[in-house]
Amino acid sequence: VSAVPYLPQDAQRASQALKKCCMIVVESYVKIMLDSVESVVQADGAIEDPLEDEGSLREQMDKLPIIAKLQYEAFSQYLKSAFDTYFSQYERLLNSNGLSNNQQQIQQLNILEGKLTWIVYMTGAVISIQTSDPRTSKSDLLWDGQLSKCIFQLVHIIEYRTNTSVGQN
Repeated sequence: VSAVPYLPQDAQRASQALKKCCMIVVESYVKIMLDSVESVVQADGAIEDPLEDEGSLREQMDKLPIIAKLQYEAFSQYLKSAFDTYFSQYERLLNSNGLSNNQQQIQQLNILEGKLTWIVYMTGAVISIQTSDPRTSKSDLLWDGQLSKCIFQLVHIIEYRTNTSVGQN
């Protein structure tokens, strides 16, 4: 994957196929990780949470940006779309009444928090590699900004939730 920029012109067709395959792999990975959260939460400790395996998580986050940078704009759009979906659900759930008394809502909140946690890890991984790459385009930097904005929105709502729940059971 890292050799794609150095391929001769006639190999560019092959690189387009590689880029398409990489995007399929990356989207599948993101979907599987996000979908795994529901299983982990519903299993209530019976299934190991991949977010708690720091070594495996670090290895995954080291590899993800290498593959994702081939289609960075498409990957960023995909990640932002997933964030927007789960963030709006998270906001709606937090704004609903009776959250602390409803076990189903608490479980849904845990699922959304897990999915957003994956997105934060993935965003951090891809942005960190972009900042160290001198070939980063202006478009990539704009997507870095969009993804960073998403994370700051999440931080803001978590901070608000933490501040408003102080002293409550």
